[in-house]
Amino acid sequence: MFKSARWRGAGKAKAVFKLQFHATQVPELGWESMTVVVTPQDVGRPTARTERAEVADGACRWPAPIFEATKLPSAKAAAGDKIYQFLVYETGSAKAALLGEATVNMAEYAEAFKPSAVTLPLKGSPAPGALLHV
Repeated sequence: MFKSARWRGAGKAKAVFKLQFHATQVPELGWESMTVVVTPQDVGRPTARTERAEVADGACRWPAPIFEATKLPSAKAAAGDKIYQFLVYETGSAKAALLGEATVNMAEYAEAFKPSAVTLPLKGSPAPGALLHV
């Protein structure tokens, strides 16, 4: 779910996104608990991480949302993209395994004041059809 708040100033708008995650079609064998890592592409390093969540019946729901603040170009400036990458990792074993990754352009949701739900396919997933609902 995307829910944003905006502040204006100095040619850029600051938006705070409330991100609530839910993964579906997760393989049950070998995937006990998972976490999501949020990385802005322009920064290149993680800015947020969810708590561990248990996998049950091929789905994983994170109870606590993540709040991500970002600066977006104003409407007067050239349209800019704010690409975020979501990496979904398995955290139940000694070695973390990547379930998949998804990307989204947060600038597309900056004007939304009502919560928006987005379903993203997980690329590079060993489980074909795995989805991340935000």
